[in-house]
Amino acid sequence: MQHSPDKNATQNPPGRLIGYDNGVKSPPLVCLHGFGGSGPDFEQLGQVFTSKRVIAPNLPGHGGLRFDEWSTMRHLTALRERIEFPVDVLGYSMGARVALHWLIERKLPVRSLTLIGATPGLRTEAERIARLEFESTVSHRLQTNTPIEFQNWWASLPIIRSQSRMPKKAREAMTLRRQKNSLPCLSQALSEWSTARRPNLWKRLVEIKVPVILIVGKQDLKYSALAREMLEMCPNARLELIDGCGHAPHLEKAQIVAQRLDTIL
Repeated sequence: MQHSPDKNATQNPPGRLIGYDNGVKSPPLVCLHGFGGSGPDFEQLGQVFTSKRVIAPNLPGHGGLRFDEWSTMRHLTALRERIEFPVDVLGYSMGARVALHWLIERKLPVRSLTLIGATPGLRTEAERIARLEFESTVSHRLQTNTPIEFQNWWASLPIIRSQSRMPKKAREAMTLRRQKNSLPCLSQALSEWSTARRPNLWKRLVEIKVPVILIVGKQDLKYSALAREMLEMCPNARLELIDGCGHAPHLEKAQIVAQRLDTIL
């Protein structure tokens, strides 16, 4: 796969529905970012995955999209006005929760579903309590930290720390974007997409009839185990383990992820 930069590729300013679009003239892969991220997080992937139009919206609460202007439903409606569905969908972490919500709860027509670092929900009360405690810590920091302080703390978390392996230029650009986040908006996003409060969708994975690609870094032991469980429950799923990376393979090893997707989609 050789990259030929497209003159139509865009990394849009904050406040735009579409955060990144590589401009490739082909059916789109709609990519949904994680908590604290934004559409341009997928620029690395879009530069090397040239057989697909990689288009990455900013999710509500991120990239300058305020919840008082962009409810979850208005956001989805606006996307459907901009992009012709069905499409291939990729979701990372929080974005994977959004993607599962689109497909299972909203019955959005999609061709395939790629999930990176995903969980369909929490299955025990102990898991829920532990997650609530973590989210309470996140919420407190969102209320008391400056954006730079919050980003520095977030980047230090063990599950996020492997992103330090990203190419320096991409990592620095992503850090600057995240330091400009609105913390009140992130608080709203945390509440809206709280893992502890969202429905447990494990038993509904059998409803997914489209191909499912589960991507996980080999060093992300927790989500590797979850992916193997999901593999058994999704009727048409495959697991792709990525060497030498943790929770965010599309950021840490974009070229390899693009190569794997290119052989499947």
